[in-house]
Amino acid sequence: MHIQRDITLVGGTRHYIVINKPPGIYSQPNTSVNKWTSSLRSAGPSLRDSQDLLLNIREKYPELFGKNIQAPFTEPKLVHRLDYAVSGAMILALSKQAAQSFGRYFRKGGSSGWLVKKSYIACVNTCDNSPIISEKTRVKGLESCGNIGVISTPLTYEDGKQLECLTRYEVLHRDKRNNKALLRLELGTGRKHQLRRHCAEILLAPIVGDTRYDSDCQLHETQASSSPSQIALHSWKLDIKAGLDWKTYFAPVLWNSSNIWHDYIDMETGFPVL
Repeated sequence: MHIQRDITLVGGTRHYIVINKPPGIYSQPNTSVNKWTSSLRSAGPSLRDSQDLLLNIREKYPELFGKNIQAPFTEPKLVHRLDYAVSGAMILALSKQAAQSFGRYFRKGGSSGWLVKKSYIACVNTCDNSPIISEKTRVKGLESCGNIGVISTPLTYEDGKQLECLTRYEVLHRDKRNNKALLRLELGTGRKHQLRRHCAEILLAPIVGDTRYDSDCQLHETQASSSPSQIALHSWKLDIKAGLDWKTYFAPVLWNSSNIWHDYIDMETGFPVL
């Protein structure tokens, strides 16, 4: 199904903006063969351009680009990324200071640079032995109490390296009849596919539509494959500390291809239905 790739501006300051990224757009230019799309090398400029984040921003917000921008300010620069099929809040730097400060935080974490707290919401498929369904299930690296929990299980990547990971979660809603749940997820570390893998491999609850990590629970394949450009994972809230004050930005869910959010989102407001 075609997803309208309409980027919206959530807020920001003179040093940075926060946008609401649609699913089906690459944070960074991608010319490789994607699992869910044909090769972008042979797709032609129309498809490539429609899937390029900065080109879409340039088209909708041309005032952020061009010769009128003077130092120390710059055209929008990426400081972090979201996966192709993930939607939600993203930061773009508008000054050299912002790019360096956010970059320092994302590289080193802790109190380095301008601080960022990321919160996501996700609709997941559950099964009987999922820890968020059965309190009897015990998983190494998972500590939980009621509806909240912390996952500290390291993840191993293609190069054989095992990296420490930390994910906090809260169960907002359970639907045992339809084997679904709505989660709030908070990144303690920012590893590749961390939330997707922790949901599937530790909670035994793969994100709806995420066919890459659906090995532990039965996923409705026809439903998942019908929304190849979107999975039910959304960058919901960013808390940013640049200087002394914290600023909070919410990005509503504006895309619901094939009802991938299963009525957990009020599509009038973009907020979860609790």
